[in-house]
Amino acid sequence: MVPAGARHALTFAPGTTVDGLHIHFGLYHDLDVFSVYRVPVVIAGDAANAAAQATSALTATLARQDNTSLEALAARHADAYRFLAEILAVSRRQPQPKRRLATLGRLQPALGRCQASCRV
Repeated sequence: MVPAGARHALTFAPGTTVDGLHIHFGLYHDLDVFSVYRVPVVIAGDAANAAAQATSALTATLARQDNTSLEALAARHADAYRFLAEILAVSRRQPQPKRRLATLGRLQPALGRCQASCRV
């Protein structure tokens, strides 16, 4: 796992198959869900297999041509939340996430208005 905004490059041995994605899960429009957790850089064992399967399912769903039907949108969200669940299962909460979330919850109406007024 590479934290959001981190510059990175990956090198693999010849013949290696790689599947990955860049993804953002937002809460209250602006909070990066992963910022509330300590996400491990490396996931090992059974958890790695589960995360790899969730990643494969999500990338396959995103690669499909039909991205506008209700069924396709539901599949995309289901696979995204499955991926999120697998990652959060191996992550630890940051200290005092409830206070951060409560503060953002109170700010959400103002953030929403700011975001709406900035749309072109």
